[in-house]
Amino acid sequence: TVETHYAEGSLTLGWGQSFFKIPAQNSFRRTMNVQVWNDSFTAALEPDLYSQALSQYLGQNCRLVRYAPFSERKVGAEVKASWSPEVRFADGRPLLLVNEASLQDLNARLADPVGVERFRPNIVVRGSTPYEEDNWSRIRLGEVIFSAPKKCARCVMINIDQKTGVSRGAEPLKTLAQFRREGAKVHFGTLWIPENAGTIRVEDSLEVLGHMAHSKAES
Repeated sequence: TVETHYAEGSLTLGWGQSFFKIPAQNSFRRTMNVQVWNDSFTAALEPDLYSQALSQYLGQNCRLVRYAPFSERKVGAEVKASWSPEVRFADGRPLLLVNEASLQDLNARLADPVGVERFRPNIVVRGSTPYEEDNWSRIRLGEVIFSAPKKCARCVMINIDQKTGVSRGAEPLKTLAQFRREGAKVHFGTLWIPENAGTIRVEDSLEVLGHMAHSKAES
């Protein structure tokens, strides 16, 4: 239920009738160590005023931090790439892609369909086949090439209505787990790393540059 808007290097946060704008500038003089899963790195602290406001709204003590020029969180060694991909504060990859065809397949199984925003994607594509995105290894959108993908493991967060911040029961995770479970994880959507800086726009065409290699036994 926290609204965000980013423009010209400044971040605006708001809830209800309250909002504040965090300037693009930061002296980077105050730092703290942060932990994201198994990764530990240094980030810059934002002014206490913003942290206090967020803490009051969320009902728990928290700090607002920024990924600074000296911050460094690289992708794990399992990714073999000629460049040095970073993930910053994201779970495992900076961008999440969801295929509309996959969402339509899921919604056909649900009593109460959900919107694509429930899965918090950065990019939504109109694919022809449900879950075909699982097999892409490298894609191009606009000026940007994306690679080093991994399937996005889902948790109870997708059961929460973002408009109210309230869970609406066990769906859609319960249904998704019936046919998208791999071991202990339930997947929906794919996570990607951009290889280069560039612009992508609504209605850009997606070009698949590579597919996952499958063993003969798997195919």
